[in-house]
Amino acid sequence: MEIGNRVVDISRKLIPGEPTNTYGWKRRLELSRIVFPDQPHQIAHDLTIMSHAGSHIETPSHYQFGEGMNIAITNIVETGRTGMASVALGILNAVLERAVKFANERTLYGKPIGTLQAVQWHIAEIFSDLEIARLLVYRVGWMRDNNIRSDTESALAKQFACEAAARSARKAIEIHGSYGIMKEYPVQRLLRDALVTIPAGGTGEIAKLVMARHALNLFK
Repeated sequence: MEIGNRVVDISRKLIPGEPTNTYGWKRRLELSRIVFPDQPHQIAHDLTIMSHAGSHIETPSHYQFGEGMNIAITNIVETGRTGMASVALGILNAVLERAVKFANERTLYGKPIGTLQAVQWHIAEIFSDLEIARLLVYRVGWMRDNNIRSDTESALAKQFACEAAARSARKAIEIHGSYGIMKEYPVQRLLRDALVTIPAGGTGEIAKLVMARHALNLFK
């Protein structure tokens, strides 16, 4: 068996499976001994792996090998925040599209409501949030592609893009008027989707702490 790039020897015994309330059977495999040939002192006893149809594996949290936890936290910080920022960017794009289409199609006093100054202000603010979020998210993507550490940048992109998606979706609902809360119009769903991204992948408050600590060290 390979863990990462390391080959390990495993002594194991199979325990009869048990039926589940889903398709297939739950298969249980008890690993009684794991030995790393290059580091024989690293041994884990009685490690239990539960799998369902070979597609899902869970290991007890108290078993850790080397830097696994640090790697996991790093991935949550960088990949999780960047991923949520990307989701928020997609929501922002959909919000602008729906708001603009409705503003151009809905007429009031014989004219599209998009000709009204107040509606144009909302459109301009949504457009601004989208373009700023796009630059922030793309920068983090470029940094990750080039293996550049992006803790602060990903926190900034995530915090701004997610908050912008929520406030822009609300503005789009205001443009739609009473139609905005009807399920026949997708802007009500976009607001719910945007609100989910705010706590996911790290709360906005934690992102602000990351940015503040970085800023406080800039001019020491």
